[in-house]
Amino acid sequence: MRTTTIRISSSAHAMLKQIAKDEAEPMQSVLDRLLRKYRAEQLLHKTNAAFAQLRNNSEEWEQELEERAAWDQALADDLKDDMEMG
Repeated sequence: MRTTTIRISSSAHAMLKQIAKDEAEPMQSVLDRLLRKYRAEQLLHKTNAAFAQLRNNSEEWEQELEERAAWDQALADDLKDDMEMG
């Protein structure tokens, strides 16, 4: 794996070092994991904000609910076929 050097504050380095020690992992592994977790949290926040905006628009929200109902019906149809075969 390629690596690079970055500058972080002394306090951030101390926290990273302590977490790595507590979890018996290399600092690089801890930092990679924390960054993946942060990225996932940001995606979740953006997704929640987009859904909140969608729900505030009654016309678009109604379309969303109609699409969900159509997908639910399609999925239920497939399950019905599977149950008849079993």
